[in-house]
Amino acid sequence: MGEASLKEWHKPQNFIASATQEQLYLVNLTDLEFSGVCRERYGVNKGLYNTIEDYFSKQGIRNILYRRLYILEFLNDIQSRYTEGNQTHLTFGTGGLARALQTFFINRQRNTSL
Repeated sequence: MGEASLKEWHKPQNFIASATQEQLYLVNLTDLEFSGVCRERYGVNKGLYNTIEDYFSKQGIRNILYRRLYILEFLNDIQSRYTEGNQTHLTFGTGGLARALQTFFINRQRNTSL
């Protein structure tokens, strides 16, 4: 592997240290179980889940465990900022998911080096 490809596998600085025990448990579930958690907690269907995962993969988060931590952080962030009351299902308008992912990733990069 070249130096650039090795960098893709490095964990983001201080990323695992900030993960909760629950997050560490969830990221080790099977794909079916993990996507089920995303569906139950956030109302994210498999298509949205795949789009979110694909976005983080294309941003260089190649390690599945780190990518799943990003997914959980993203969904928690969106849910805490954009849902009202007991609403648990996330909704995105046209282009809303792409904008939310870009904003989240840019803000995350400012706070943590990859």
